[in-house]
Formats: sequence, structure tokens, C-alpha cells
Amino acid sequence: MNNIGDSWWDFTNYKPHSGQEAVHGADNRFRCVIAGRRWGKSLCAAKEIERYMMLPNKMIWIVAPNYELSDKVFKMVWKHLVIENKVPMRRKSERDRFMITEWGSELHGKSADAPDSCLGEGVDFLVLDEFSKFTKRIWEQYLRPTLSDKKGKMLAISTPDGYNWAY
Repeated sequence: MNNIGDSWWDFTNYKPHSGQEAVHGADNRFRCVIAGRRWGKSLCAAKEIERYMMLPNKMIWIVAPNYELSDKVFKMVWKHLVIENKVPMRRKSERDRFMITEWGSELHGKSADAPDSCLGEGVDFLVLDEFSKFTKRIWEQYLRPTLSDKKGKMLAISTPDGYNWAY
């Protein structure tokens, strides 16, 4: 998978810093980044999503505590794929937070505030944005099971938020 990322990143002039390089280079199924503001967590997650979007038939979700927060990463991907690089899309809606490539990969922005929207699908790649603000129940009951059948991968990003379940 790294070759896809490397060539796409060269094409889009993405230059990750050393911390982002460590995240991109890790092959762990579950990766977690807890870092301060302005570290580049959202950009790092967007680039990981783009890497999956270049593969055929992948289901990718961004889940944040609410729809407004899911917009941040989604809009980065939208800008890079749809606007700047004109990646061919079968269907797309910025307002409804989804895009489907011509080769069948899908990205959907979702909200942990509406957990029922996270039922029923298998996911290849899941980004949890500001996951320290989720309840442990949302992860265990709604999100973790989506990764089971496809052995999907997860990248959780957040700013620190005390000694909660994310800690």
C-alpha cells in the first residue's frame, strides 16, 4: 500500500513531516494519533483516505463526534480528489458527505451523534476524528464491528482530552 501513497503523494506534492511519516509507514491495523493542535492530524488522515480511495471497491468512513467535525477531513479529501486532481467520480455530494469513484471506492462522512447511521456495513478503512470525545460505547457497539468482516483498518486522531477511555 505504501507505493500507492508514495506515488500519489509525489503527484500531489504532499510532504509529510517526520511524525506523519511514522503514521503513514506503520502497518498496524489500528493506529492512534493523539497530538496537539496544528500537528497535522487531519491532513495525515486525509492523505491516508486518499490512498484507499485510489484502490478499487473500498468502503471508507470518517466518523467524528458530529457532522460538522466530520466535514474537516472530508473537505480536505474533496478538495484534493474532486477539485484539484479531478479524480473520476461515479457519484458525489459535498453537502451529503459522500463520494464514489469510477472504480467503486466510497467515502462517507458520519457522526457519532447519530450512531444508527453506523450500522450494517463492512468498512475497509475507518478514520475516527476527535475520537477522545466519543463514548467507549460508540466504539465498542457501533464502530469496531464495522471492521470485523473485512478486517478493516482504523486511524484514530484526536487532541488530548484528559484521562478518559481514549487515554
